[in-house]
Amino acid sequence: MNLKRIICILFLFCIVLLQSIRADAEEKKGKTVPKKRIAVMNFTANNTGADMARIARNTIELELFKTGLFDILEKEHINLIMEERKRQITECHDRDCAVAIGKLLSAKYVILGSVDRDVSYVIQIKVVDVEKKRIVIADSMETSDSDRIRRAAERISRSISRRMERLGRAGETVVFSAAFNFVAPLDYLARKVGPGFGFTMTCMAEDLLVAGLQAGGSARFIHFTGKSHESHHAMMVPVNALLGYRFSIGDFSVNPVLGFGGSYSIVYYYRDSSSSDYSASGAFQPILLFGLDLGYSFTHLFQLQLKPEYAIIFEQDGIIQFFSVGIGFSLFF
Repeated sequence: MNLKRIICILFLFCIVLLQSIRADAEEKKGKTVPKKRIAVMNFTANNTGADMARIARNTIELELFKTGLFDILEKEHINLIMEERKRQITECHDRDCAVAIGKLLSAKYVILGSVDRDVSYVIQIKVVDVEKKRIVIADSMETSDSDRIRRAAERISRSISRRMERLGRAGETVVFSAAFNFVAPLDYLARKVGPGFGFTMTCMAEDLLVAGLQAGGSARFIHFTGKSHESHHAMMVPVNALLGYRFSIGDFSVNPVLGFGGSYSIVYYYRDSSSSDYSASGAFQPILLFGLDLGYSFTHLFQLQLKPEYAIIFEQDGIIQFFSVGIGFSLFF
């Protein structure tokens, strides 16, 4: 198998991934999904001024509105209905109150919050599902300075908007990732070839059965530099089935991934110690992959990622190991 054939295989894999993403996006586009109706209640202030709570509450409401994903009830409208029903929304701090008010407002979700001050300022958020009568999202964000309350509120709003957008969704999220990799050969492989580089493409379905659970596949191309009078260069094309689980912490996510599949490896050896000519030797071998995707979300659709990975390739005479670090991005559909 030569380089042109390898590139063709990767190209076909890309086409399959992109076609599946495009089909999924078009299917979702064709469906008219009503926006989730949300009521953001007044935040409480604990050991701090009421202005800090107002800043946090208004910032979160504005950021949720800017996503275009939600139908946000205006504060004046909420006040009017509550006044007519003789309810004091400033005293709504718990789930039961949120459910009662949500029913009055015909809201799908009610957002409760507080700004607490001890050593630092902490914004705490709870999202109550009115129909299910339970808290479905809870998050917090800490800042050491009162001047950064607005910034902290913006960050927590991005976190909860991503999670709220997935609540009640029919079907899973499709995640497409691409990364450029720096590869370090280990042990036996390090004696044969030098450091390498490559690229990886991944397509995962997320929120399978439970929120955060992932399954999908990846294909990558790796080029290793050679070693004097040992190898001219080497190439690998690993293709893996993947399982993972995403843990979200504010704008950050941690994603442990397990991969298993096969790798077609080609080593171009020098014919002898004094010759500059070389010949190729290739084989298809099973591979096991352990990865950890570390992500930072700029929006609910785009994430920058750092992808450290450790791989083991099993061959007849032993195992081949390498470690890689990838820098890339993910798109959510």
